[in-house]
Amino acid sequence: MGRIKIGHKSGAATASASDANSTIKDVARLAGVSIKTVSRVINNEANVTEAMRKKVQDAIRRCDYVPNRSARSLAGRRSFLIGLFYERQNSSYITRIQAGVLAYCRQEGYELLIHPFGRGNESVLPEIEKVVHRSNLDGVILTPYFSEWVQLLDFLDGIKLPYARVTAVRDDLRSPFVSCDDFDAAFRMTKYLIALGHRRIGFIKGHPRHNSATERHAGYVAAMEAEGIAVSPDFVTQGDYSFVSGEAGGRALLDSGAGVTAIFASNDDMAAGALRMAHQRKLVIPDDISIVGFDDADIARKLWPALTTVRQPVRELAAQASALLISSLREDGQEQEKMQRLLPLEIIIRESAGRAP
Repeated sequence: MGRIKIGHKSGAATASASDANSTIKDVARLAGVSIKTVSRVINNEANVTEAMRKKVQDAIRRCDYVPNRSARSLAGRRSFLIGLFYERQNSSYITRIQAGVLAYCRQEGYELLIHPFGRGNESVLPEIEKVVHRSNLDGVILTPYFSEWVQLLDFLDGIKLPYARVTAVRDDLRSPFVSCDDFDAAFRMTKYLIALGHRRIGFIKGHPRHNSATERHAGYVAAMEAEGIAVSPDFVTQGDYSFVSGEAGGRALLDSGAGVTAIFASNDDMAAGALRMAHQRKLVIPDDISIVGFDDADIARKLWPALTTVRQPVRELAAQASALLISSLREDGQEQEKMQRLLPLEIIIRESAGRAP
């Protein structure tokens, strides 16, 4: 468990009450508002317009003002601490999630408790419960698979701890969430490969517990069926979003005898594994076989050839989830339908996909 302190400069001395009052006056003077308005913004109160909030926040940054977080917590009965929970894994996805949440929390004056856990199953729930009860969190941000794990959501609902989710199941409106249309993006990527003349398109599925894996596979199948192309069982293999499973999936597709001319992997790590298997077999990409991925992770630009993929705005997803959570903590009366956001996905064309041989 790691805690990232936000908004404190190393070596800074603790300000006295008179120093803090003097500093908040400077902020008020620079913003052209009252000290009370600055205090409202610092304490994330609802009765401040968004334009005024941004004006005061800009003055706070320019003055390099650090609010007394202990006083804020006592005044508002809050810890100003947000938890970020995710499955323990090494991936650029989690790194970008952390960066997005961290940037927004820093902007809004919250600290961030980052906590990875093991694979989401019943034995993990007691560990999560312990962390929640001993951390005095104001709220939690959940990433897949936790954002889709019903038992965990029921626990958080039961203790009335606010939470926001990244890429949740979109018909589950129990909390604020931000998501993308994985089905549509996979449909469009498959159609792109078909437009290049591919008919025998292999597909490596993501982790079966993740809703994104289900949606991406369904989009692939729908695009194939829309073009009257039968999806042979030999065209589809199971992965789990890891590089190793991409290697296994690529090997299975290349050795299946199905004669696939393209492979669509459900994320870039698995696409990288499939690419390695193709290189091992001395296949020229994309002349002999095309390989595409999903996410536009850092690895997509570092591979050779660079990977055609779907760009998922992961950092923005994280920042938007943070915004929804903090907005709900302010109790500003937003209607429920405004607390779900759908961000666009974009197909990025690079060198790993070409016309069918």
